[in-house]
Amino acid sequence: MVGPLCDDNGMDCLAVSQDGTYQFRPVHFDNTVYAVAGTQGTATGNATYVSLRVNNIKYRAGVLNVEGSQLVGSAEFYPGVNNLDKLYVYYFPRDREGLEALTHGYCTSVEASEWVIPSGGRATFVERDYVKKGTQRGPDSTQTAPPMVLPLQRPEH
Repeated sequence: MVGPLCDDNGMDCLAVSQDGTYQFRPVHFDNTVYAVAGTQGTATGNATYVSLRVNNIKYRAGVLNVEGSQLVGSAEFYPGVNNLDKLYVYYFPRDREGLEALTHGYCTSVEASEWVIPSGGRATFVERDYVKKGTQRGPDSTQTAPPMVLPLQRPEH
């Protein structure tokens, strides 16, 4: 993460990134519900810490963060897939109200504002994996997979 806007946001723009991997998935954020599905590096042994973040592209700043512990168990509701304990599925709508039963509570609202993600604004979902177990380096990139971002229609009541 290097760039002129980075310093203005108080971010460390020149940090060494040998301790982590970053998987980016850009989207235009409107009233769509986004489901993000990926692998849990902590469960596969490829990371000691995982998080899923929403970045505001305009400001190159993280605006929401879902810690790895909040992702654990989120994929267990989808039968027919092997190794669900090593996967996650997490939802990002504008307003999570009324979606709790469908998302099993694995859901965070994304505020429509200039400093979070404005209506129609560009955002990036970022999966971050840090330090492979037993090393001082980031995860083995050959054992990581970019998360899938699925745009979904909000169900009508």
